[in-house]
Amino acid sequence: MPRLKRSARACAELTEAANRVSQRLARAVEKERSQFVVAAPNEGKTSRAAMTTPAKQTKQPEEGEEESVLVCVRVRPAGGADGEAGWTVDQTTITQAAGKHCGERYRFDAVCGTDVHTEQVYERSCREVVGGLLVGRSGTIVAYGQTASGKTHTTQGVMRLACEQVFDEGTAEGGVRVWASYLEVYDEKLTDLLDARSSVQVKDKPVVRVVGAHEVRIGSPNALDAVVNRGERNRKRGATRLNAKSSRSHAVLRLRVETDVRGVRFEATLCVVDLAGS
Repeated sequence: MPRLKRSARACAELTEAANRVSQRLARAVEKERSQFVVAAPNEGKTSRAAMTTPAKQTKQPEEGEEESVLVCVRVRPAGGADGEAGWTVDQTTITQAAGKHCGERYRFDAVCGTDVHTEQVYERSCREVVGGLLVGRSGTIVAYGQTASGKTHTTQGVMRLACEQVFDEGTAEGGVRVWASYLEVYDEKLTDLLDARSSVQVKDKPVVRVVGAHEVRIGSPNALDAVVNRGERNRKRGATRLNAKSSRSHAVLRLRVETDVRGVRFEATLCVVDLAGS
């Protein structure tokens, strides 16, 4: 039976691409409250997921090219620690409606307003990425935003929905097996959130990869919820002016998925990254 598997180098390149997008967004919206769901389904392609103002034009992909990075913005509800929000949104643009930057307009692949639920965010930005796991295509989903913008709320919803999709579609195709690991990056140190005794290391030869992480076999979405809750209790947290329980670390949920599709076995990995509040 043939076995197809994406290389660890390809996974690393996906993560690096998502990190570059996050850094670009950080510089552009340093003081804003929106959160960004960055999804990277493919490797080696061209991305048009960039933020632009009316004075700039987004470069469109050449005919036949696929995009490797998709950026979706979810606007948090008004009020709370940062007062009233000053944004107007439509399907792909967000415009500042108040303050000294009033009228500035930014374009993304998708924009979700305050009345949009996590399920809709998932459909617009994550479903295609997760679907690729069933045919051996690894992917990365990254949530970036300022503290109290709702990143952890969104990523935990995405984790559950991704697991539901994998089991629903994988079972229908012929069979699926899922393992989960949950890691934390804090003060440039890597920690296993599921087993503090694990000796987790990052190796860069022959390719960049994480070794030593404790993996848990997942049999259902409810089982994944239990794993995530267990890991969240071990995350580094601290109080900030905007959030009394702000995540002070980056968290990475890694789902390793094996499927059998019409007699062909595939293996792929999904990384869901909840970045620390900026």
